[in-house]
Amino acid sequence: MLSDQEMIQKIIAGETHMFSIFVDRYKDKVFNLVYRFTGDYSETEDICQEIFITVYKKLPSFKADARVSTWLYKIASNKCIDWYRSKKRKNFFTFFGGTGQIDDVKADTPAPQEIYILNEEQKTLQNAVNKLDEKYRIVVVMFYYQHLSYRDIAEILELSVRTVETRLYRAKKILKSYLVLDGYGGEWHEAGQH
Repeated sequence: MLSDQEMIQKIIAGETHMFSIFVDRYKDKVFNLVYRFTGDYSETEDICQEIFITVYKKLPSFKADARVSTWLYKIASNKCIDWYRSKKRKNFFTFFGGTGQIDDVKADTPAPQEIYILNEEQKTLQNAVNKLDEKYRIVVVMFYYQHLSYRDIAEILELSVRTVETRLYRAKKILKSYLVLDGYGGEWHEAGQH
């Protein structure tokens, strides 16, 4: 199997059919990142298409010593931020994987009342995250759902590692205050860690 760098070199050299293989390699990760920002399947498809068009156009400027995934995430996160700023939407962010509906529950299905409580908690946390400023929201998504390290997030967003740590700390503090107001006693459950 070709490495990302080898594939990019072949695409730049004129083997444009290789780009569809590149897209297949990264489309799910990019879609996941974008969907967590938009919460809208149709919007996500449009933004992903824009991302891969931008990637294709920028391939010749890709530096061989860089990691392709980091470069791709940078383009994707910039497109997400652009979308957010242009739309100014309030309720667009899906914080938990899936829709939060009963159909998403796996084989070890809890009792119906437990499902209801879990769904309500997810909705409450999602509403709290919807209130976060975009600079906090993006680090929350990248850290908790993309499982990127502080160093990777810092590189993608062109921030210091310390700034990423600070933003995550502040985001959790803000979320905790929102949850207290919603009557949840400020319990912060690490997203995706349950």
